[in-house]
Amino acid sequence: MIHGGDPEAFARAMGLATRPVLDFSVNLNPLGPPKCISKIWNQLIQELISYPSMEGEGIKTFYVTRLGIPKEMVVAGNGATELIYLIPRVLRPNSTLILEPSYSDYKRASTQAGIKIFTYRLDPDGGFHYPGIGLMEHLLKNVDSVWLARPNNPTGSMMSKSEIVYLSKKYPEKLFILDESFLQFTKSWFVETLLTKNLPQNIIVIHSLTKFYALAGLRLGAGIAHKNIAETLNYYKEPWTVNAISNRIAPLLAQEERFEEETREFVFKESKRIREAIKSMENWEVANSNSNFILIRWKGQKPLDFVLKKLYQFGIFVRDARNFIGLEDNYVRVGIRKKDENDKLIEVLNLVSQGDQEYEWPDIAHSLHT
Repeated sequence: MIHGGDPEAFARAMGLATRPVLDFSVNLNPLGPPKCISKIWNQLIQELISYPSMEGEGIKTFYVTRLGIPKEMVVAGNGATELIYLIPRVLRPNSTLILEPSYSDYKRASTQAGIKIFTYRLDPDGGFHYPGIGLMEHLLKNVDSVWLARPNNPTGSMMSKSEIVYLSKKYPEKLFILDESFLQFTKSWFVETLLTKNLPQNIIVIHSLTKFYALAGLRLGAGIAHKNIAETLNYYKEPWTVNAISNRIAPLLAQEERFEEETREFVFKESKRIREAIKSMENWEVANSNSNFILIRWKGQKPLDFVLKKLYQFGIFVRDARNFIGLEDNYVRVGIRKKDENDKLIEVLNLVSQGDQEYEWPDIAHSLHT
């Protein structure tokens, strides 16, 4: 498996000396974890000596407190990834539809569960937008289930809540697996989310607390489903997959509404600023984004491997997206970081673009701000 967040592995693969870099390959909250965690961090040592709750009660409490979702609808997990693998393994639809490019673990989890996979390739010329209702109805005819990321990683495309509700009512026998791991970063979260207590039996929503609250080292996530479906998933789910520290922290996150608003405002402004800056560069092309990451494509004459090595040497590490099906044509993904770090990203991308335009790579290291 290939994921972001490992610049040292990239350096070894490319034969480069490791060095400190700004890691734009990951999609975590650029503001870092909320302060409520650091305030109690020294107390958490006490959690190490006791077993955690078997079913992740702390995570369940977050959804009860923040969104009013009953506990019996929540399946707590060790990050969203546990749910991505648990759902197909337990529910085992005969077939599933995956719209590509998308997160590779949907296909991997479905394959491991022995599910027949149908794929549909999103059109890069159309901004990787999801199909309209008519085409979706056609695609759904031959499958029992569908994976829909909201928004899609790495393209940022998203099917609206109203479209999903319409399709789920028209096809009550089909399972809709929604991944809303990045939706909380968007200003439309409360309008668009399907994290509600009124879910029908054919919709499951996967949600991550890891990404929005910058807790990648702890792994917190959940699946929200009708109580009958959640009961089945909890029955087959392994016990004690959520550690005691995560259980202690999760309920505190439900009180961080101000942190949520600050994050959404920052991500909205910085995403817009970065995209506008990159659009002015001759050798980079921007795809749209609905979240805390941006998909871009290299259009210059130099090979992308060469460009990625240069970026690394100048202290910038991005996510090579060519292993996503449909993004083989020189796509990379960048996450949003703090403002001064985003300034560095813009500066280096621009200098690399100018270097290709001149058909040579000048020594631009002296131009970079430290």
